[in-house]
Amino acid sequence: RSLKNWSRLVTGFISHLAERYGISKVRTWIFNIWTNPDLNLKNGYWYETMDNFFLFYRVTYNAIKSVDESIPVSTPDFTLPFGMKWYEAFFNYCTQYELYPSYLSVHLYAENPTEEDFQDSLKHYSAISRHPSGFYPGQRLYQSFFDLIHTVSGYDYFRNLPIVIPDWNITYTSINYNRDTCFMAAFIAYTLRLLCTQNIALLSFSSFSDINEDFFPDEIPFGGGPGLLDIHGFKKASYNTFFLSSRLGTQVLSQNRYHLLSKTPDGYSLLLFHMVYDELEHPPVRNDRSSYYNRYDWTLRPQNLMLHMMMDIGPGLWEIQKFEVSRNHGSAYDLWIQMGAPQKLTSEICDYIKALSVPALNIWQETVEERLVFNVELTQHSVVLIELKHI
Repeated sequence: RSLKNWSRLVTGFISHLAERYGISKVRTWIFNIWTNPDLNLKNGYWYETMDNFFLFYRVTYNAIKSVDESIPVSTPDFTLPFGMKWYEAFFNYCTQYELYPSYLSVHLYAENPTEEDFQDSLKHYSAISRHPSGFYPGQRLYQSFFDLIHTVSGYDYFRNLPIVIPDWNITYTSINYNRDTCFMAAFIAYTLRLLCTQNIALLSFSSFSDINEDFFPDEIPFGGGPGLLDIHGFKKASYNTFFLSSRLGTQVLSQNRYHLLSKTPDGYSLLLFHMVYDELEHPPVRNDRSSYYNRYDWTLRPQNLMLHMMMDIGPGLWEIQKFEVSRNHGSAYDLWIQMGAPQKLTSEICDYIKALSVPALNIWQETVEERLVFNVELTQHSVVLIELKHI
């Protein structure tokens, strides 16, 4: 294990990329060095000392920069909240050796377990692969991420770095039955609302499909895998929520617990969501009551939410498009449950689920004098996108 040979390998690889794709293109890529080296996980990640990793990072960083100083290199991503000391030590190490990462890299999960539970689950790499997990909602949702942002603010160079999140999901474990449900739809929309005020340069969901290289999925329908598609290619409610979110504009006008309003070139896009949990009443415990066939009982307050909206959009004729993802529209899992949860999926059943697992869409026109007034009823875990286009 020669660091000198490793440096030559990295330099050769980056030089090859620059020659093949052009240095201008390579300068637009973000290079991330290692993942979660603070995890004391044999056969999984780093499994050596902090000092050894920092030296490894410095050698790799300098090898990349020797090809071209402008190539972006991010910080490593340590675990949260238990890797916070590694982040702080890394910031000090960079100051000492004049290393200047271009981005702050963070993994984002909603789980917030105790350190004892976390370390117990990581005694062996395989321990996290077949264990259905819950997560910790309520006031502590993403609290460790915001604690990190507060910590970073104390370091002159790092406080202004844009943030890249290369791995985001409800939990780091491979099985969580909430991932297949509409809860995930509202969870994604709620997360986008929370992060829109932060300096986020990249936000990447951990897996597009339940079929991925990290963990081998169970060969059953809706096994709680980490992706937006299940093993049969069914689009989960989370997939359809990303479709709705992709139609938002780049300028955020307002946001709160239930909405995210953006400006688009020809009007407005309003994302509404009803993530059902109670910040005050819901204790930070796992949702162990969630089972394969019964995945909603653990959530609180099943009642619907009525939103009364008033928007000053100006006079004229407006076209309004309303998309909805809910347990009745755009959720392959809920459609499968309504069908009787068949375990043997024929091609006919698969085609039926794929055809009907799309968001609902309603389109109408309204003449507005100055202010548009309307009501929207959100069922639990639902997401609604309203697009307003001036005609």
